[in-house]
Amino acid sequence: MRVNSIIAVLVSLGAADALSLKKAMDPFCLLGACIENKEDIKKAKEDELKADQEAKDLAKKAEELEAWHKEEAERQKAEEMEKKQKTEDEANFCTCGAWMCQLNDQSTCWKKCCDNQFGGPPPTRPPVADISTDKMMGVPGYTPADPTIGQQASWHPADWQPKGAVSIPFVGDIDATWLVDQVNNVIWPNHKKKR
Repeated sequence: MRVNSIIAVLVSLGAADALSLKKAMDPFCLLGACIENKEDIKKAKEDELKADQEAKDLAKKAEELEAWHKEEAERQKAEEMEKKQKTEDEANFCTCGAWMCQLNDQSTCWKKCCDNQFGGPPPTRPPVADISTDKMMGVPGYTPADPTIGQQASWHPADWQPKGAVSIPFVGDIDATWLVDQVNNVIWPNHKKKR
């Protein structure tokens, strides 16, 4: 009978898989209290120390990887800033002209002069007002344009100021400027003169 029981145990062990063997080797537990031998306790402590060491190694590798990612991001940011500064420096030496926009070559100078990047084209002086070529200068009350202050040309009859004196019979000579001011105050009382 003993032989039969040994054979039955061997057959059952042969059919068991690794998980069930491990389960069979686990300590016996009942209501939270387990019975273990000295070897099981020693092995559990070794496993715990090994797991702690692996956790520390993984944490160290994670810190190293995070530091590398941070350094890589800073390096890329520095490279981008350097490239941007180099492009802006190049844009400062551009000479803008009408021919530049016809090229449309997407170069740094084209972007500055024609696409208004990098602060747009450099400021130019406004054209000097050449009053001698203005055909309206002979019209009384005409005020020429002044691009240096952004003033547009305008005309209003009340802005006309004659020079000299006007002779009126039985009154005498009257200053022409005073006379025109009196007439304008009656006709255009709210007009501000552009003198």
